[in-house]
Amino acid sequence: MNERHTSKQIAKMRKLVEQRHRSLVAARREGEINPKTLVRAYQQETERQQVIASQAELTHARLVFIVNALRTLLEERMFATLLRKEKLDKIPLSILRRLSFSRLDA
Repeated sequence: MNERHTSKQIAKMRKLVEQRHRSLVAARREGEINPKTLVRAYQQETERQQVIASQAELTHARLVFIVNALRTLLEERMFATLLRKEKLDKIPLSILRRLSFSRLDA
């Protein structure tokens, strides 16, 4: 794999590995790892992933709202004129590409 990761992604991966290592060390201190501790760890990880999934859904919904609002505003001639007058009419290419797709929420 020749994927390049940002320093932020590497820091998150390191933090995750350290958290798992600490929980494993803590479980060993309490005694041998038994089915009960494994089930508890599984449930905690499942809950954590559910929270992440719900946060991702919320973020996606917000992004859809922002893209649609921006698309609607840019279709307004007076708004576009105002942006040009204030010299704010330069939009980054990545945003323009996002706006040019038919729908983000598909």
